[in-house]
Amino acid sequence: MKHSPGLFRHQYGILGYALSDLQNLYSIYELTGATSKMIQTAEKLLSEGYASFYPKLKALLQANGKWEARRESVLEICRDHFGYSAYMETLNSEGELALLFEQLKKHPEQIYTYGSALSKIYKEEIMEMYIKTLRSEADRASGRSAYSNVADRIKDFSQAGYNAEAIRLIEELKMVHKRRWSFVELLDSMGKMLEA
Repeated sequence: MKHSPGLFRHQYGILGYALSDLQNLYSIYELTGATSKMIQTAEKLLSEGYASFYPKLKALLQANGKWEARRESVLEICRDHFGYSAYMETLNSEGELALLFEQLKKHPEQIYTYGSALSKIYKEEIMEMYIKTLRSEADRASGRSAYSNVADRIKDFSQAGYNAEAIRLIEELKMVHKRRWSFVELLDSMGKMLEA
């Protein structure tokens, strides 16, 4: 069956990737310069979870002087329709640290991504999250690769502004896991590196 070039471009876009009808519509509005239609379509795309349209919508609203008035509602669309990871990335890029911290409490596994940014404001809470997460990971670690991963994450903890706390945690973990010799060896090496 033959397809016309127009049909191919419509279904798959210029680079051959599958596009939704809304993405195609956005492209048409972009080519014609229909800014208000671009804004409406970008909002619909956000509500379908297309996180890549957030910067486009923001730029359009900024160009029209409407960003500050619409910022909160756009972030609510992101909260309601993005996955938590994309939403947290958006909050971080916008400097919405209070909202990011609330999300981090729900998804503590993201501590290694956002802990450093949040540690300046929420020092004690972030420190407790790091320690709790690292203890749990150390308890579950099995094998040299997992031990090395825990040691690397302790280094992240140190670099987030908690060097003394990281050294204390290393000493604690060496005692708790003293029968896991290769783990203790890695922890000892990391401790020496952090003390230097």
